[in-house]
Amino acid sequence: MISLERAQKKDRKGGNKSPKSIIVWIATFVLIALALWRGIDMYIDNADAPLPIEGGDAAVDVESEGLAAHFIDVGQGDCSLITADGGVVLIDSGTPDSREKVVGYLRDRGVSNIDCVVATHPHSDHIGGMKTVFRNFNVRHVMIPAIAEDNLPNSSLFDSFVNAINDEEGCTAEYAVPGETKTFGGITFTVLGPINQYEAYNDMSIVLRVEYDGKSILYMGDAELEEVADILDSGRDVRADVIKCGHHGSSDSTTAELLDKVKPDIAIISCAADNPYGHPHRETVDELDKRNVRSFRTDRDGDIIITIKDGKTGYLTGGKAQ
Repeated sequence: MISLERAQKKDRKGGNKSPKSIIVWIATFVLIALALWRGIDMYIDNADAPLPIEGGDAAVDVESEGLAAHFIDVGQGDCSLITADGGVVLIDSGTPDSREKVVGYLRDRGVSNIDCVVATHPHSDHIGGMKTVFRNFNVRHVMIPAIAEDNLPNSSLFDSFVNAINDEEGCTAEYAVPGETKTFGGITFTVLGPINQYEAYNDMSIVLRVEYDGKSILYMGDAELEEVADILDSGRDVRADVIKCGHHGSSDSTTAELLDKVKPDIAIISCAADNPYGHPHRETVDELDKRNVRSFRTDRDGDIIITIKDGKTGYLTGGKAQ
């Protein structure tokens, strides 16, 4: 027989629930249920939302199998790294303010030698880090647009880039020739533009189509209406699984006509958050949405890595392979 004293102790320990304790228990259960419901709801809402890459969580080593196309978050600028089967190509170098970010990013991925540096055009948001890149890496080859001599930029930044090329031992330089194909390691690209001489530097952008294992990526630089129209009129193959949108998602670059010819599955836009130019423009976003093109943006997603392996295209965001 249990004594009264022991029974009272049992009640105090929770053996027999008082009305007050039952209410507390029910309230706690409801709060937990609401939290779980909200968490599941948020998970469903964000299941397809890419997460920004932080540090080296999603690092792809130079020696990794397959092709990795890195779109580095350099704010309102452009910088793309391509690695495949030991080959390394760097397209542009970001802004002057992002030069240390670019160097650190390349080092984190084991880059020491760069087979080819492509300077799409001489604007500071594309060649701002070139001098620092040459100081920190062994650059073997450089490709630049053939800008008419009377239209060459008169800036210290451009001059420092030219001097860096001249000072780099063993480095060769050449102009981009439309229709020409280059191979560096496992990276093969074809030059699509510029086809003509244009007054605007954006339209003098080198446009490249990279091919690997049956897939392709189109790099548009800052090409605008004139150059885009000439490339489409040239009849060259612009079809690509991935398009690096021209001029940070400007509506005068990623036109409906271009998208209809390229037919991309994925679009990459490099721009800064709350930039004063309104990039990417609403027209560009709408055209991509109309065609169900999956878009990634550095202002929203941070550093982005597109992978091609075994004939399949994927992406890395937040350290997760998709």
